[in-house]
Amino acid sequence: MSTFMAYLKKEQMESSRQSKYLILIAFFGFFALSIPIMLRLMPTIIESQMPSFPKELMEFDAVYSVQNYIKNIYQLGNMAVALVLMGVLADERLQGKLVYPVSQGASMTGVVGAKLIHYGAAASAIVFASTMLNYYYSVVLFPGSNPGVAAATRSAGLLAAYFATRVVVVVFASSLFTKPLAAGLA
Repeated sequence: MSTFMAYLKKEQMESSRQSKYLILIAFFGFFALSIPIMLRLMPTIIESQMPSFPKELMEFDAVYSVQNYIKNIYQLGNMAVALVLMGVLADERLQGKLVYPVSQGASMTGVVGAKLIHYGAAASAIVFASTMLNYYYSVVLFPGSNPGVAAATRSAGLLAAYFATRVVVVVFASSLFTKPLAAGLA
């Protein structure tokens, strides 16, 4: 248990030092804010460029905005998580950072478990918060079409759980390969 807690603190310090939190927050936050804004501005932009374009095709609401965000995050978020976390175990194996702690009695289960718990919780929290941020801005920019807080919370929770499983897959791939890029691509 002491190995687990020590490595959990190590992962927190290492992630903040390498700006992994900042990268994930910026990526998911960008899409959470930009999608409702772009959907709000798109009819005006299209109308100014093509006056004869049918306005019925440009009628968006909050539900469509949240669905569009989830679709984009589902497609691009996997790549972001994989690229940010691709060297979680591969870097330590490549540089020989795991040899000394394990030879001194550290549990490999504690080391890998700390990485899984830490990155899974961090990615889930960031995805949940950005999904709720997208929901809030969608409701503000498209009044009258509120999908409901309960539905948004449920969707955010399921999306956060999905990305927690993605973290597990990336850590597993990182344990199979010694090169971080190979782990990220796998």
